[in-house]
Amino acid sequence: MRTLGPIPPGGLVLRVLALGMLFAAACAPAARPAAPASAPSGAPSAAASGAAPPAAPPRLESVTVLLDWFPDGYHAPFYVAREKGYYRDAGLEVEISEGKGSGNVAQLVGTKNATFGFAEGGAVAKAIGQGIPVRMVAGVFRRSPLGLSYLKESGISGPRDLEGKTYGVVPASATHALWPAFVAANNIDASKITEVNIDPTGADAAMLTGRIQFTDAIVSGEPVRYAVAGKEGGILLYSDYGLTVVGHGIISHVDLLREKPGVIRGFVEASLKAWDFTRQNPDEAIDVFRQSVPEKSREVARPALLGTLPLLESESTRGKPLGFQSEADWDGTLQALAQAGLTSLPKADQVFTNDFVPAR
Repeated sequence: MRTLGPIPPGGLVLRVLALGMLFAAACAPAARPAAPASAPSGAPSAAASGAAPPAAPPRLESVTVLLDWFPDGYHAPFYVAREKGYYRDAGLEVEISEGKGSGNVAQLVGTKNATFGFAEGGAVAKAIGQGIPVRMVAGVFRRSPLGLSYLKESGISGPRDLEGKTYGVVPASATHALWPAFVAANNIDASKITEVNIDPTGADAAMLTGRIQFTDAIVSGEPVRYAVAGKEGGILLYSDYGLTVVGHGIISHVDLLREKPGVIRGFVEASLKAWDFTRQNPDEAIDVFRQSVPEKSREVARPALLGTLPLLESESTRGKPLGFQSEADWDGTLQALAQAGLTSLPKADQVFTNDFVPAR
C-alpha cells in the first residue's frame, strides 16, 4: 500500500478555509435588487407631486335690478355690464327684471323686494315724500326723458301749438304728474285743450287713428313706435321747455347704504362703466342687449337707446363724472312737483347721494 506524504505546513488550513467559503456561498440568501436612486433633495415626493386643487372662486353676492318698464334699448347698459363681466368683476351676480313704472319700482325697492331699481327722479322724490325709504345713488339721465309726443302732421312744433288739440292723458304716468308745471312754465291756456283719459296700451292706436293729437311720452318710446308704424313723430321734452327735472337713475334702500356700501359701490361703478361703453359703442351694446331680449327688434331698440344718450348730461352736471347728481337739478325737480300740487315732498338732500359715484 502506498503511503501519502505529509501535508505541507499551512496547507490544511487553506483547504479548510476554502471549503468554508464554498459552504457559506451555497447557504447565503439571494441578493436583493438594488434600491432605486433617491430623488434629488429639492424634488417633490410622489405623494406631493399632485398639484393642490385651485382655491374656490369668491362667492358672488346675488342682487336684482328692477327696470322702470319692459326691457328696451335704453336699458342696454345693464345687459352690457352683466354679459361683459363688469358685475362679476365687482363680486356681483345680477338678475335684471322688468318693472311696471318708476313709482312701482320705488315701492318694491323700498320694501326690499329688489336690491336696485332704475327709476325716474320725480317718481322717486314723490315716493320718498310718502315715506318710502329709498335714495338715488347715481344719476343716469340727468335731463328728463319725459315729454309730450305728437305726429308732425298735427301741426304741433311748440308748447303753444297744443291749444285747441286733444290730449291723451295717461293718469298715473310720471309725465302727466309734471303737466301743470309745464303749462305754467310755457303760459299755455289749458282751458283750450281737451283731455281724454286713455290706457297706455291703447295710446299709440289713439294717436295713429287721430283720436288724440298729443300724449304723455318718453323720448325712447312713442316717437320710435310712430316711425315703425310709418308716421313721423316728435316730442316736446320738458327739459327743453322750462322744466329743470332730473331723469332716471339707480336707486337702493337706505338700509343698504349703511349695511352694504361695498355692494352699492360695486353695482354703481360697474353700471356706469357699461353706460360709458354704450355711448361709445351703441351698436355693439344693442347686439349684447338683443342676445337677452331677442323679441325687441333692432329698428326699435337702437333709436330708443340713441334718443336717451343726449340726456346723460345736464347743464349743471357738464364736466362732472357720469352718475354725479346736481342739487340744483333736484331743487328744480321738487319745485316742479310742488307746482303740480304735491305737498308731501322731501328736501333735496333726502333724495340723493353722490357718495357712491366714482370720481372719474
